[in-house]
Amino acid sequence: MLRRLGARLGHPLVWFTFLLLCLACYRFSLIDRGHFYWSDERCYLPAAKLVDAVVGGDYRAATERLFEARGKVPAARPGFVLVSVLPVLGQRLVGTLAGIDPQTPRYYDVASAFNVLVTLGVTCCLFALGRLWTGCAWFGVLIALVHSLLCSANVWIRHMMPYQEALLFSLLALWLLSTTPRPDERAVLRLTIAGLLTAFGYSCYPGHYAFVIINAAVTLARSGRRINSMMVFGLSSATVIGLFELLARFTGSSYLQDLRSLSGSVTMGYPKEGYVFVWHYLRDVEGAVGVVLFVLFSGFVAFLLWRRRVNVSVTARTAICAAIGCYLFHASMGVFFGNLVFYGRVLMVYLPFMVGGAVLALIHIRSRTLRRVCVCSLLIASAYSFVGFASEYSRIVYPAEFLQNTMTGLGRELTYPANVLWGLVDGNQDDTVESFDPMLTTVADSRPDGCDQYVLLASHPAALESDTRFIGVNLKYMWYVRHRYDRFTPPAGYTLVAEALHPEVFPATGYEGRKPWERKRIRQRQYTMRIYERVSNVRNAT
Repeated sequence: MLRRLGARLGHPLVWFTFLLLCLACYRFSLIDRGHFYWSDERCYLPAAKLVDAVVGGDYRAATERLFEARGKVPAARPGFVLVSVLPVLGQRLVGTLAGIDPQTPRYYDVASAFNVLVTLGVTCCLFALGRLWTGCAWFGVLIALVHSLLCSANVWIRHMMPYQEALLFSLLALWLLSTTPRPDERAVLRLTIAGLLTAFGYSCYPGHYAFVIINAAVTLARSGRRINSMMVFGLSSATVIGLFELLARFTGSSYLQDLRSLSGSVTMGYPKEGYVFVWHYLRDVEGAVGVVLFVLFSGFVAFLLWRRRVNVSVTARTAICAAIGCYLFHASMGVFFGNLVFYGRVLMVYLPFMVGGAVLALIHIRSRTLRRVCVCSLLIASAYSFVGFASEYSRIVYPAEFLQNTMTGLGRELTYPANVLWGLVDGNQDDTVESFDPMLTTVADSRPDGCDQYVLLASHPAALESDTRFIGVNLKYMWYVRHRYDRFTPPAGYTLVAEALHPEVFPATGYEGRKPWERKRIRQRQYTMRIYERVSNVRNAT
């Protein structure tokens, strides 16, 4: 009996289930802050308007809401709006039952909880793919474990962004394509579903366009009748895009035109960094495990080039090679033409293949002892990097919550509508953003005077001359890193009541549109958010 119990407990599915439970507990602990720190989180808001329009019977308005999710680029994200309807309905149900005010950030914890479920789905897909690629469930668990402990797999849970949703649908499609047998009726059905999922994932976030190419390449390599398979995959994918185009035409716009203008709008960041971006990201953000993955993956690629007849499944070889090709294309477009930039959110496409390639490299180590040592080293590096990331990420304080919690502690109740908090940190004006608090003057270190980009942000002289009760420093997204550092010093009569590191100091944040020298400058300056309170009438007396 004990032997049977031990065998069952030692089954890889048991350990994978345990991994999911641990990940769920950890990730649910992250959902209580950070909402609307990024301005692109506005893309989540049209889903609530869509639900209201449908309930009111205004279907044209509901259709228009599909194409309002644009962020800072012209390309709409209708797939993300449709998926976001689920957490919106969950918000309203939980908010009603628990009595949560819809105007508070806490109301959006449900949306972050939905992100947790999506990321767990990504982990399940990687486990299934890993088991297919390696032929061993244990290595499938290893791929799922290493990827799920990466910073990139956890860093977006707090924010209503479409990156994980796009990744989930694309990985589901890749899994279906990897399991598709020789052409028959079931194969056609799977190819159709895979094409629909791939295109829908693309409609959630067009920045993950590489998955369209990767899945198409796998379709070609995996199928016996390649032309027929590509026609089924291509037509099913085109059906999704065509349907969204028809809906956009119904509202007087064009979804295809938006997509065509996408590449020219990706300008934040440093295009010349394209080829080395993955190394910089793995080294600075992922840490030890990033370096180990880079070395192992490089060894696997060299092994493929050296020995072409290597025992690697067709699906794995094709997917990894296609991912490498897409990465080099994206990097080349940035380096030579300057119209495509790498961000950490875009690199999310390639990290599953890097982890898969690294584990495949371990499988082909002939010495069992050396292979076990390398597997243990990878696990240790993954655990070490995750502990460092988790401890730092759990301490991050965001400007809106930093301000609100500080004011509440000082006896001043402030409740900012959560759907306009982005205006506080983004620096852009919106019709619903007028004034956050007449008793608060917001200022920034190194803010250049006379720049229209800094909405609701005073110059240093204006802040020094103000007579407000509070002065808040660096409570916005730091557009001003490029300028000379000039730490703001409050006038006499003010005292520091709260201080915390700015979220931009967190390494992963710097890889979302920052240039290399900007990341270096942020690390050196260690920007902090500060709130000063006037505790005396020294200035008035003088």
